[in-house]
Amino acid sequence: LMAARELLKKGKSVTILEARNRIGGRIHTMQDDGFNIPAEAGAEFIHGRLPVTLKLVKEAGLKHYTLEGKMIRDQGDKLSKDSGLTKGWPLVTKRLKQLTQDMSIADFLQKYFNDEQHVGIKKSVKHFAEGYNAADISVASAIALREEWLGNDAGGQYRIRGGYRGVTDFLMKEITHHGADVQLSAVVKKIQWKPGSVTVLTEEGLKFFAPKVIITISLGVLKQDESERGAITFSPAIPSYRQALTDLGYGHVIKILLQFHELFWTRTALKKRTGVNMKNMGFLFTEEIIPTWWTQLPEKIPLLTGWIGGPEAKKLSAFSEEIILQKSLKTLAAVFKMSIFEIKEQLSHSHIANWSADEYSRGAYSFETLKRTAAAKILNTPIESTIYFSGEGLYNGSAGGTVEAALVSGNLVTDKI
Repeated sequence: LMAARELLKKGKSVTILEARNRIGGRIHTMQDDGFNIPAEAGAEFIHGRLPVTLKLVKEAGLKHYTLEGKMIRDQGDKLSKDSGLTKGWPLVTKRLKQLTQDMSIADFLQKYFNDEQHVGIKKSVKHFAEGYNAADISVASAIALREEWLGNDAGGQYRIRGGYRGVTDFLMKEITHHGADVQLSAVVKKIQWKPGSVTVLTEEGLKFFAPKVIITISLGVLKQDESERGAITFSPAIPSYRQALTDLGYGHVIKILLQFHELFWTRTALKKRTGVNMKNMGFLFTEEIIPTWWTQLPEKIPLLTGWIGGPEAKKLSAFSEEIILQKSLKTLAAVFKMSIFEIKEQLSHSHIANWSADEYSRGAYSFETLKRTAAAKILNTPIESTIYFSGEGLYNGSAGGTVEAALVSGNLVTDKI
């Protein structure tokens, strides 16, 4: 959408082929879908003062607000108010700063924290890398994550009032107003090309012709075997690009949205059970199968969002939505010292966003691997000024894995064209 807008400004003719029956991809604000408010199945936060995102939010006439609330941690037998990070993190920071040669996070932990006294630190770092970065620590770059984790404070966390859909709807309105042809439910299967000419074929047998094509599908689909639904075949093949894709990291995430009849976790009775007042709970970190939860504060809305990322999310993605829902309810029952029946009695609506099982995503967002720099350089190089790749996974900067990364990438690819 961002690339189309910039190209249209330059007087280009643009066609968008979108496999889904909606725009937005991994942005998916659900409205009138059983939820009382716009609920985010995909991207939800603005992670700091991100200039391109905030400029677009302002252009669209939207408002954003700061997240609020306390962090609460489940310690097995009780809840406590803390960040969920272990006291050993200053030592992790020190060791990361001392790194001169890159290694995986797994190797970093093995080298510096492989003893009994550091079990908690290892577990905390692993959970943070998998949860926040959706990373596989066996291949995730320690230096890249160091730069992200230890970088300057990005300036807070924000939500867009009404959800990210306001941004995509704004872009859609702009590009269609300026003549873009947007084809929904157009699943691309093959791209035939030669310098200065492409023919794009869809599952339905439609053909589209153009001098240039931009590929913005997710890394998860690009990395899929060409026999998978949503995958694209190139003719002639581009093997160097296929190899580069294998060197990029793409994380797995399942997001669980649970809407309740009331803010039951703020009850005085629950405070007595858990020992913690949860009226101002923003985030909840657990030792259960769904490790991270958050509320809608400062909005007092009875919606809890569960989050599991990394390899554990990949394992869970093979289960049905019903099983994932039951595991989620079991997690909350254990943490809140309630029965499953009590939790279910409060539940009014739910949605499981299994991005790893989604055939047009196959995951959530990218993370930095040891081989990422060289691979991204290849993929960011146009093929014969004809085929261009773009997306959050090819972005270079401090806002990796975000909507900002996608928007910036969309701008940069049009500069190349």
